[in-house]
Amino acid sequence: MVRSVFARLFDQPATLRAHLIRLILVGLAPLLLFSVGLILLFARQQQATLTRGLQETARALAGALQQEFDSSISTLEALASSEALDQGAVAEFRGIAARVLGGHANWAGISLFDGRGEKIFQITKSGLEQADLGHDQASLERVLGEAKPLAGNFSGRPALDGRASVYAPVLRENKVIYVLSAALERRSFLNILVRQKLPPEWIGTITDRNLTIVTRTRDPERFVGATEGRLLRSAPDGEGIVRGRTLEGVSSYAAISTLPRSGWSVALTVPASQVMAPLWRSLAYVIGAGLVSLAAGVGLASLFAGRIAEPIGELSRSAKALSSDSYDEAVPAPSAIAELNAVAQDLQRAAELLRQRSSERDRVEAELRSRDQFLESQAAVLRRSEEALLRQAVELEQQLLASGRLVAVGELTASMAHEFNNPLGVILGFAQGLLAEMDRSEPYYHYVEIIAEETQRCEKLVQELLEFGRPRNVEFAPVQLKTVLEKTLDLVSNRASKSGVSVAVNVAPDLPSIRADAQQLQQVLLNLSLNAIDAMPRGGTLSWNATREDSAGVLLSVADNGLGIDAEMLPRIFQPFVTANKRRGLGLGLPISDRIVKAHGGRIEVESTPGQGTTFRIFLPINHENGTSQ
Repeated sequence: MVRSVFARLFDQPATLRAHLIRLILVGLAPLLLFSVGLILLFARQQQATLTRGLQETARALAGALQQEFDSSISTLEALASSEALDQGAVAEFRGIAARVLGGHANWAGISLFDGRGEKIFQITKSGLEQADLGHDQASLERVLGEAKPLAGNFSGRPALDGRASVYAPVLRENKVIYVLSAALERRSFLNILVRQKLPPEWIGTITDRNLTIVTRTRDPERFVGATEGRLLRSAPDGEGIVRGRTLEGVSSYAAISTLPRSGWSVALTVPASQVMAPLWRSLAYVIGAGLVSLAAGVGLASLFAGRIAEPIGELSRSAKALSSDSYDEAVPAPSAIAELNAVAQDLQRAAELLRQRSSERDRVEAELRSRDQFLESQAAVLRRSEEALLRQAVELEQQLLASGRLVAVGELTASMAHEFNNPLGVILGFAQGLLAEMDRSEPYYHYVEIIAEETQRCEKLVQELLEFGRPRNVEFAPVQLKTVLEKTLDLVSNRASKSGVSVAVNVAPDLPSIRADAQQLQQVLLNLSLNAIDAMPRGGTLSWNATREDSAGVLLSVADNGLGIDAEMLPRIFQPFVTANKRRGLGLGLPISDRIVKAHGGRIEVESTPGQGTTFRIFLPINHENGTSQ
C-alpha cells in the first residue's frame, strides 16, 4: 500500500521542484497526522475526565438531596412515635407538631391524614395560613399502600412558590393508622445546588418523579414547574452521561443521577462547546504550524531546486551533444554537487570512448562487408541442413506411428549422422573462428553467434537421433543415488542459475544402494531436469526427492512449478517426436528416459497441471540382474 502511494507520487514525470515539494509534503504528513492523533487522544482523555467529574458531581448532589429527604423523614418518624397518637389525642399532638415545625426552617407546614387518606389537620408557619403546601395525593395513596415513607412530587401555584411534601406512615401493629407529611420549601432544594458552587457555564437542575423542574440554577422563573424531558428521558435508567439540547436549545452534555425510591433526579449540563473547545484550539494551532512549515518547505524546495536544476541542464545539453557526435561540446561545467560531477566525468569519458569507437567502427564495417557474402552462404547451408533434418524427423515420426517398429530409426539415424555431422562441424568451426576474431560491438557479431548456436542445436538433434536409434547396453553395478544426484547437480546448476531456478535436493538418510547403470540414470535425471528448467522461463524451484518406496525399491521424483503439460498431450508424452516446443529438440528425451528406466526393471509416471507444474516419479528396484540391451 505504502509502496503504491510512493509510486504514484514519484514515478510520474515531473520537474525537480515538484519532486522536492512532494518530498516535503510526504515528510510533513506523518508528523501532522501524529500530532493530530495525539491531540485527539488528549481531547478524548480530557473529555472523559470532564464527564467523569460531571457524573461524580451529579451523584454528590443526588446524595445531598437524599440526605434532605432522609432528614425530614427521620423527623416525621420520630414525631409519629408520639403517645398522643396512640391515645387519639389529636389536639395534644397538634401542639407537639407545631413545636417541631418551628424548629425546621425549610418546612412550610405539617399535615396529618387518617388511615383513609382524609386530612385531619394542617398547621403552617406564620403568614402561610392560606398557602398551598404542595400536597401530592398519588404519593399519599402509595404510602398508605406500601406503609413506607416517600418523597412526593412538586406542586403548587405559582411554580416559584411551589413545595414538595415528604410522607411518613404512623404504624401500630404493622397497620397504617395515620400519615404525617411535611411540606419542604423550594429554596431548600435550590440551596443544595448553590452550596456546590457550580461553574457559571454549568446548569444544575432538580426534577421530581414526573420530571417536573423543582429548581434550576439558570432562569428558574422561566422553567420551574415545566417538564424537563428531552435530556432526562434519553438517559438509560435515569443514570449516566447523555448529549442533547437544553431547554434554551444549547447543545450540551448532561450528567444525570436519579434517587432510586423517590424517582427525583439531579441533572448537571455543560455546553458541548466548552468540552470541545480545547480540541478545536489545539487543532487550530497544529494546522497553523503545519501551514507555516509547509510554506517554508515549499520555499526552500524552490530555492534548492533552482540550484540543482542548472547543473542537470548542463548534463542534458552535454548528452544531446554526445548523441549528435559533437564530442568536443559534451563536456559539462563543474558543479557543487558531487554526484553530478561524477556523471559529468562519466560523460567526458564516454565521449572519448565513442570517438575511438567511431573510428574503429568504420574500419570494422569495411571488413564485415567483405565477409557478408560468405556468412550469407554459410547461413543458407545451415538453413537447408536444418530443414532437411526436420523433414527427416517428420518422416521418421510418421513411419514409427504407422508401423510401430523402431528398426528404421536406427538405420535412418546412422546415415543421417554421416550426412550431417561433417558439414555441421565445418560450419561450426568457421563460425567459432570468426567469433574469435570479432569484437562483440561489431554489427555482424550477433549474426555469426546465431549461426554457431543453431549449428550446435543441429548437432544436438543428430545426437538425440543417434541415442534413440542405437541404444547402449546397460552395465549394472552398485550405485548410490545420492552420488548420481550430486553429479547431475553439477551439470544443471549453471543452467538453472541463469534461468533463475533454484534446485532443492532431498535424499532420505535410509536410502539403500541399487544395482543400476549410473551414467544412464544420470542421463534420465539430466533430461527431466533440463525440461523442467525450460518449463520455468520466469524462474522457479526444481525439486529432487529420493526416498525408499518399500523393501524392494526406491522412488526418485523430479518436480517443477512451471508451465505444466496440456492434458491432451499428457497421454502421448513418452511417444517419440512428441514435444510441446519443436525449438527445444525432436521430442526424443522422454522416450529415451522411459526406455532406460524400463531397462532397469522400473517404471516412470508423470502428473501435471497446466500453469502449476509437473512431477515425474521414477520407481526403481533395488536389485535388477537383467543386463540386456535397451
